[in-house]
Amino acid sequence: MIKVNNKTRLAVSLALVAAGIIMLAYGLAAHRLKVLKFGVDKAKALSPQSHLELSERDIIRDVTISGLVLNGSVIQRTYGGDAVPASLCPT
Repeated sequence: MIKVNNKTRLAVSLALVAAGIIMLAYGLAAHRLKVLKFGVDKAKALSPQSHLELSERDIIRDVTISGLVLNGSVIQRTYGGDAVPASLCPT
């Protein structure tokens, strides 16, 4: 059996926590999805101007306040322009 002292155990634990934080930050900052703009039908969905590139953080926020819906196989925004999305919770 291998004996591990407390300093080694602490160093490995801290390294794993740091790696997890780095991966989480990378996933939230770098992972982006294409979202179909409001009012664009699927026939025009092939145009690059009809899409928005949203980060994972923005997508989570929009889904929470019902700003995005799954329309068939495409994620679509439910509000357009500078409009503020309607919230499901009045508070």
